[in-house]
Amino acid sequence: MKVSDVISRARYLLNDTDPSLRRWDDGELVLWCDDAQRAVAVARPDSSPSQRVVDLAAGSKQSTPADCFLLMDVIRNVASDGVTPGRAVRAIDREAIDQFDPSWHTGTPKTEVRHFIYDDRNPTVFFVYPPAAAGTKVEILLSQRPASITDINGDITLADQYVDAILDWVMYRAYGKDTEFTSNPAMQAAYLQAFSAKLGVKLSKDNAYSPNVNRAGAKPNSASASLGGVV
Repeated sequence: MKVSDVISRARYLLNDTDPSLRRWDDGELVLWCDDAQRAVAVARPDSSPSQRVVDLAAGSKQSTPADCFLLMDVIRNVASDGVTPGRAVRAIDREAIDQFDPSWHTGTPKTEVRHFIYDDRNPTVFFVYPPAAAGTKVEILLSQRPASITDINGDITLADQYVDAILDWVMYRAYGKDTEFTSNPAMQAAYLQAFSAKLGVKLSKDNAYSPNVNRAGAKPNSASASLGGVV
């Protein structure tokens, strides 16, 4: 969907469709669309997934890519050609590996890693075991920062299913504009609540119908029903 489509919808809701009497100009609404995409991606990391092959630095400590909001998985090793898949990589608890091999950070670098360790408290860093030789390639899954929106004729880069939430965020920011004509704290709070609710409901329904929960592939089972599905 185009940015202009979201802004047109916002103008109808704001009763701001007369070009000669605009209270919100295109530039600020474009900025709020840009903010909205990032807000959605932070709240729902799965809204902006990217699966890619990356080169590891020498050693155990690694940095996530610059555009990474959240590392979701390290999937497998990849050969030096960047294409041929290799051994699977599994998540492991740091305390377990520390107990098994307290000196593992100083081990001999290898061209194949077996495990990765990730701490939510430090989202830009992860560790690999054994320590990697420089240039070792792995395939990762991450939530990436959505491409910046700078043009009203540009595209919303998230899937269309998130457009309603993006619109709610734009309305939230619009009603926060501090002028005698536009500021409306009650409406601002209502749209922020609507934004949060839409993303929460979608998460519940996604979980309810996930094949990881409902493996039979038909209607949700009792576990998925507890997450919002039906029986």
